[in-house]
Amino acid sequence: ILAQEVVASGVGHGPDDKHSQYNTIKRLQKNYLIRAGESLSQIIPGTGVKPASQIKRLEKEIKQIQEEINRQREAEMLAQLNDTSGKNREENNPRIAEFVALLKDKKEQLQRLEIC
Repeated sequence: ILAQEVVASGVGHGPDDKHSQYNTIKRLQKNYLIRAGESLSQIIPGTGVKPASQIKRLEKEIKQIQEEINRQREAEMLAQLNDTSGKNREENNPRIAEFVALLKDKKEQLQRLEIC
């Protein structure tokens, strides 16, 4: 009887109601849908990235930065051996310093993630 009254009154069957119901469905993971009135980022804390995945990504970035530092240092040593102009050496020094600073930041981020 109650369902008939709801249908008769038109509650739940208006075009705006369908649209608002559609907007409240959010995908939590691949196979999970939930109905929430607000954004999931406000409901569920964090970035949605697993800590292990973040750690692996950071380790990969650290490895790439270390390889780039080694390439820059190797180029600097070859330039010294060839005794070319000092201009080339001056260009490599700031690059190496940038990569070393970036490497330090990434290692700090990695330590923070591993502690948590």
